[in-house]
Amino acid sequence: YDQHTSGRPPSTRGAAYAEAVAFERPDFGGGEGNGEGWNGRPAGSGGSGSAGGHRVAFGAPPRRTRVLAITLVILVVLIAAFLLFDSVYTAYLWYRSVGVAHVYRTRMLTQAVLFLVFGALMTVAVGANVWLAHRFRPPLTGVSVEQQALDRYRMALGPFLTWILVGVSLFVGLVAGADATGAWRTYLLWANAVPFGTKDPQFHKDIGFYVFTLPWLRHIQGFLLAVVVLSLIAALLTHYLFAGVALTPPTGSRSSGRIIGSRATRAAQVHISILLGLLVLVKAYAYLLDRLALTVASPTHPGRLDAP
Repeated sequence: YDQHTSGRPPSTRGAAYAEAVAFERPDFGGGEGNGEGWNGRPAGSGGSGSAGGHRVAFGAPPRRTRVLAITLVILVVLIAAFLLFDSVYTAYLWYRSVGVAHVYRTRMLTQAVLFLVFGALMTVAVGANVWLAHRFRPPLTGVSVEQQALDRYRMALGPFLTWILVGVSLFVGLVAGADATGAWRTYLLWANAVPFGTKDPQFHKDIGFYVFTLPWLRHIQGFLLAVVVLSLIAALLTHYLFAGVALTPPTGSRSSGRIIGSRATRAAQVHISILLGLLVLVKAYAYLLDRLALTVASPTHPGRLDAP
């Protein structure tokens, strides 16, 4: 970019830079005399390679590329919608032919609500953690071989960060919503639970709790575990990509949010610690449910297989 605009008037160069997305990266080489930086490219308008870095501009995707991407997405959505409508409407016609169309409507409404609720929760959770990890990224003042290797990925992803955030969040949300639709029977049993009138001798809970409520609580616990684990993975990857977490401690200062020699910034440490704490709480909740599930668990004996 600098090579193509170095000979243009300052006003033209300013307009070109105004149309581009800038990405800040440190200067990994060069000297004070020749003003060269990484890969021998000009280190900016200062002439000093130790000034702390320079700005490289990356343009937005071409209009033709954006139109093609949007068209492909629309085609995929239309094809998926047609296949879904074909399956749903065919099943509805069969249920209506036997006089129980209301049963199918209840099932479909339940699946739709579960898909929207669980999908939205997963999308918001993962997207929020990725956004927080990117929001509290440190300034790229550290110099190390690892950061030099990651710098090319940061520069390549710079113009597409918003699209990547939205795309990844929606993808995990769709997967979580699709998985939740399979629990429609469990939800309806919990929503229409009735007491049995008999309590178990161990925990003094109604038998209906183990038939209707406990399976739904196990499903909720599994979903919470997936939310925390996926959020933790997404946050770690984002922190690592944007230098919040490093395998090799880069040189830096306390003012940049990282103690000298530390592999993680204070913001990354707090973020990851909170997610790990939530993971421990979810596992503790799982152990509590396992304790209750022992009441209805099949007895096992060493050397003997349970009957199917």
